[in-house]
Amino acid sequence: MTGPGTTTDDRPGAFASLGARFVANLLDLVVITIPSMIVSRVLADAPGRAGDAVVTALVSLYFIVSYSAAGRGYSVGKFMLGIRVVDALGNPLSVSAAAVRWFLSIGIALPLIFLAIGFERGLPLQTGPAFAICVPILCVVVVDSYMAVANRESHRSLHDVAAGSFVVRREHTGTVPATESFGRSHFAWMALCCVL
Repeated sequence: MTGPGTTTDDRPGAFASLGARFVANLLDLVVITIPSMIVSRVLADAPGRAGDAVVTALVSLYFIVSYSAAGRGYSVGKFMLGIRVVDALGNPLSVSAAAVRWFLSIGIALPLIFLAIGFERGLPLQTGPAFAICVPILCVVVVDSYMAVANRESHRSLHDVAAGSFVVRREHTGTVPATESFGRSHFAWMALCCVL
């Protein structure tokens, strides 16, 4: 019961849990893997990396459309888990914000995927170029993962901060509640994780 001068805190009910986000990502992985494998097989004899380019374009389109107004902030996995991606006002992301979110959450890993495909096809890189690709990407992945866990209330990660996005429960409407700022000590921990 609340009276004058008291407030209710709806923040714990607004944000999606880390577990829900993880399971939704696994479901999306299944959703994009099956068509990607079919397209790769169909375009296996295409010149150069045409098949890889088509798969990349389709995966990009899936996530960008899902998180923009056309998809109302839902990918298939997020819809099944009852969570969605919104901006600070509770609206689906703009196309540009959805593209930024996609690039930092999944697109950044594409060079690693292409590197693995190259190894599978017998096209290994020299050690120097391989490290030049892997090290910065792994650092971004470490920071992204660290932020998702360290932001215990909102689970906002690097790709969320860059895109101005939040992952909320389906029931939440309106503006996203304010959360505590990220403490400075966390930046030192993230740097240490990257160095290790």
